[in-house]
Amino acid sequence: MNNNSDINDCTLVTRTFQPNATMDSFDKDKSAKVKFDEDKFAKFVDRLNKITSGDTSFKKVVVVLNGDTNSDHSERINKDKKLPSQCYLEQKFSVIRINDIPIKIVVCNDNWGLNAGSGKALNDGLKEVETERVMIWSAEMEITSTQVKKALETMNDNDLRLIGFLREGYKNFLPWRCVQNTAVIWHRADLEFIEWFDVGCDGTKDVNVCVKNQPFLKAGMEDFHAYLRLRDKKQDFKWGMIGKDSPIVWTHENDTRNQNKIARQKAVMSAYMNDLNIDKKKVLKDINSPDRHYNFI
Repeated sequence: MNNNSDINDCTLVTRTFQPNATMDSFDKDKSAKVKFDEDKFAKFVDRLNKITSGDTSFKKVVVVLNGDTNSDHSERINKDKKLPSQCYLEQKFSVIRINDIPIKIVVCNDNWGLNAGSGKALNDGLKEVETERVMIWSAEMEITSTQVKKALETMNDNDLRLIGFLREGYKNFLPWRCVQNTAVIWHRADLEFIEWFDVGCDGTKDVNVCVKNQPFLKAGMEDFHAYLRLRDKKQDFKWGMIGKDSPIVWTHENDTRNQNKIARQKAVMSAYMNDLNIDKKKVLKDINSPDRHYNFI
């Protein structure tokens, strides 16, 4: 880490990929089986522009792409060994910067895992972080740079080590009342202390949780797993969630992958608490405490 970084300096880390998209499809080859969706990627860039524009604390943006040829979620490289998303970024920006913030492209070439939201990919991206704070974010959460600044201020004012962004519907769904890598700001030192995200959360074939007698892959929630380990190892660990009265709009594809992810999350949380021998009642009390919730204003 850069020892000269300011306490309010932050790095933005995000994952993006279009499964099986090829360079041929990027070049609009009509024979391509999966076409790279340029409009979809443009929306990602628009959201990225929104969160980094204006008065921002971000010193770098790290974009992690999936180049793992063994992953069902990966894009396919071209003859120059580049991914469609990588080509789009390089064509979109003559110099790889956004709002005068440098963009670092990281390609996760191996062990992405069965889960689309790969913890291994985040660990690869975190290697590029030199600031004290790191925000992990998905473009599904439309967040402004002003909201990020407020979150950082809230961390400082309340001595928080970790702050997540509440999304619409959080009052009715337990996992959204706890930190998720859809939008959260960590201290890099805390992640290093627990040796980063546990890649075991990326899933193992045929290792499942059961929800209403239906099996779901025991995977994802690497953020919750990290929170549990921090909470266990640091007894004075303080954290919070922001957006109490104005939660973030979460725009996502209502596809099978997202439906399965939502369906299994509570069961996965329970499994991780069992794995780590954590007192569930204390954790649930902690998550549901209204003292954890802050406003942007």
